[in-house]
Amino acid sequence: MVITVIASAVATIAGWSAVTALTGRTSTITAAAAAATLVAGISILSLVVIRPWKPRAMGTWANLWLAALVGRLLLTPALAYLLYSATPLSLTPLMLSVAVTYVIVQISEAAALAAHLKRIETS
Repeated sequence: MVITVIASAVATIAGWSAVTALTGRTSTITAAAAAATLVAGISILSLVVIRPWKPRAMGTWANLWLAALVGRLLLTPALAYLLYSATPLSLTPLMLSVAVTYVIVQISEAAALAAHLKRIETS
């Protein structure tokens, strides 16, 4: 799951790098990289809190992941606002990068969790 989070952040930064190359605005990549790093950090922190390496029942996994998702959903915009307030980053790339990275992380984590739960079910 951690690999999917890191890959999501890297994919977002790569996408914004392409946008920066096309537009020539260097502030875009800085804001995008900061936002993607923020989302990846919060996502990895929420994964560490639920300890995915510990064996648990299938129902417990679903509840823990949902709790981590809600915590991440509340924490991400608050920290993104603090990041925007504390730095001279451009708002549009910052918020778009937060949103895109968050969606990519959620989709990839859901797929990884579904595969994990399927393995538990067949065991």
